[in-house]
Amino acid sequence: TEHTTPQIQCDNFWHPLIDSTEITMNSFNLGTDNVARNALFTGPNACGKSTNLKSLTLCVYLAQTLAIVPAEHHCQTVFKEIYSSMVVADQLQQGKS
Repeated sequence: TEHTTPQIQCDNFWHPLIDSTEITMNSFNLGTDNVARNALFTGPNACGKSTNLKSLTLCVYLAQTLAIVPAEHHCQTVFKEIYSSMVVADQLQQGKS
């Protein structure tokens, strides 16, 4: 089915640099069936906002390059641009977010 509005559904995704057996997986849904088309990530420090945003962005990029997406289910329209804004200094591979 072709969609005219951008949408993404990513179920149980994780950051590809992190061992998936040691983390809580996340799900994200935008633009599908009466779901909002924009998202704002908020929360206290060190709660995973930047990790989730980076993980989701990587999933979109990997899907568009026909690579394996680190998620149980991933479906999206083609994205021409991805916008995000964050100030981050983390070390994901050392377990510090």
